[in-house]
Amino acid sequence: MSEHFDFLLKCNEDAEYGFVKWNKWRKNNNITMPELQNSNLSNISLLRYNLDGANLKGSDLSNANLINCDLIDTNLNQTKLVNTNCAFSNFTKATFIDCNLESSQMALANLIETVCIRASFKNASFTHTLLSGSDLRNTDFTGAKIIMSNLVKCNLEKARFENCYLSGSNLTSSNLNKSVIRNTVIFGTSVWNVTTDESIQENLTITNDQDDSVITLDDLEIANFIYLISNNDKISSAIDKISSKVILILGRFTPERLEILNHIKNILKTRNLVPVLFDFSKPKSRDLTETIGLIGRMSKFIIADLTDAKSIPQELSELIPHNPSITIQPILLKGDREYSMFEHWQKYSWVKQIFEYKGKDDLNKLFK
Repeated sequence: MSEHFDFLLKCNEDAEYGFVKWNKWRKNNNITMPELQNSNLSNISLLRYNLDGANLKGSDLSNANLINCDLIDTNLNQTKLVNTNCAFSNFTKATFIDCNLESSQMALANLIETVCIRASFKNASFTHTLLSGSDLRNTDFTGAKIIMSNLVKCNLEKARFENCYLSGSNLTSSNLNKSVIRNTVIFGTSVWNVTTDESIQENLTITNDQDDSVITLDDLEIANFIYLISNNDKISSAIDKISSKVILILGRFTPERLEILNHIKNILKTRNLVPVLFDFSKPKSRDLTETIGLIGRMSKFIIADLTDAKSIPQELSELIPHNPSITIQPILLKGDREYSMFEHWQKYSWVKQIFEYKGKDDLNKLFK
């Protein structure tokens, strides 16, 4: 055994001030990397010990008390921390490759930017734990409780979450490709911008114990949306309102024709409808095109002004053939001609005849 290990055990004999002696000895002797590899430290209490940079590779720390320890940049590869209490400890940039942390307690611990490849966190508990930016590839979280914890931008490729309680945690922008997420509670978990290619997702519970019913699904990324719909009367009524009241207006409204646009909007509002305008006088992004398609599919009907239409053809080619339940009403300034391909769409029964108008008075007839 090394001199460092022997001194650690000697300090540990003083249950009250042992950490003070150890920390002072390290500082006075400039011990930047204590050599503690392959040590038997099971059942030991290292409360408030400074173990920053220590080499603990292959050591046994099972059932140890590591509360409020400093373990920044520590080598914990192939160590055993089974049933170890690591609450409030700082493991920033530590390595846990092939480490066994089963049933460990990680409440309020800092594991930011750690490397935990092939680590086992089976039945471990994480509450308000920081894990952001960590490499957790092939890590096993089976049976773990992960509550209100931060896993933003983690690499969780091939990680395993089975029979977990993953509640109120943040996995935004994390990589979950090829992971397994099965029989897990994900209530309140944020999964914005995650990637889940080739992952297995089964029996994910999006409700909690206080909800009247249990809702499960097999798609992590739509979980938040489904929960909002099922548990928020305002969200549900808003969706109903969209499908029963929203009228999508597509057109290229130049300044001189803005009067026509406003008149259409006013007519619709007097009928207790909600007009939504998309003006194609400016270049549009792909995201905007997708948004138009989504709103169009949720609308009561669509008004498409074909006058001077340069961008509308693309939108109509997306909307018309796949949405037979939505009426499309094309309108056109008298004297103009519709674009050449529009004739093709007129064979669809849900596309009405082109309504030609000279001015506002003509439009009044359309909405009678």
